[in-house]
Amino acid sequence: SQFFANVYLNALDQFVKHELKCQYYLRYVDDFVLLDTEAERLREWHSEISNFVADNLALQINERAVRLAPVAGGVDFAGFIIRQNYKLVRRRVVGNLKESLRELRTKLVRRTGDDVVYHFHRETLSSCEASINSYLGHFRHAATRRCLQQIWKEFSFLNIFFVLSSDRVVRIDNALLRKNTFSLQVNWLLQNFEGYVCLVQVGCYFEAYQNQARKLAAAVQLHLLSNWRGFGVGCGFPTSRLKQIVFELRQQRIPVVIVKQTGRERYTARQRSIDLIVEFSEK
Repeated sequence: SQFFANVYLNALDQFVKHELKCQYYLRYVDDFVLLDTEAERLREWHSEISNFVADNLALQINERAVRLAPVAGGVDFAGFIIRQNYKLVRRRVVGNLKESLRELRTKLVRRTGDDVVYHFHRETLSSCEASINSYLGHFRHAATRRCLQQIWKEFSFLNIFFVLSSDRVVRIDNALLRKNTFSLQVNWLLQNFEGYVCLVQVGCYFEAYQNQARKLAAAVQLHLLSNWRGFGVGCGFPTSRLKQIVFELRQQRIPVVIVKQTGRERYTARQRSIDLIVEFSEK
């Protein structure tokens, strides 16, 4: 732990400051930096510190992490590359984030021909949200605007699942999960998924409303109902037909959003969340 490192390595701090007389010395846990105007003096200190920690603390310096270089090139310390007027995130940290996002993409995104299916696995997305926000919390201490723009461009699928707000991400369907009446849920879907057909689970049926109902009815020959559940028009079908209906919509290249009940009550309505989204790439 950081506390234990401070206690155990206190002897190292005293040695560097009082025996070696190093004026500029920084340590965070087991990561430390010495600054001096003479490179040869730094080499001598390196040798003396290696002997000291071996003889007094039963430790060894990680020689692969030792770097002797001018500060103008930046100092690799405490997770950042520190330069005179700004800080950068280590490439390794950026690489770890990208590797995590590649793995996430294989779990949440499936491409078949020219259509793309985005799966809203709740547990996976919750874990991903926490992980990305942890990285963003680290990134905000450095000059990372361009880096984040490049990452968001490279992993554009993130825009389907998350909204980037200042220095954190929020799941795009969080707003839907908080809606406490059925009409608010449907209106949110109509506003945020214009051009799609949102299939909303209502018990043993899936339904669509307003212009989306008209599009659905025309595409798969369903009967439109007027003044349905408080909306101008609506239509629906049993859950047993969901796979068939989605297949027919995909054949006609109509983007689809499937919204399912979570099983939880939300005041006067059952809570609903996005289950998957089907989109189509440009031909």
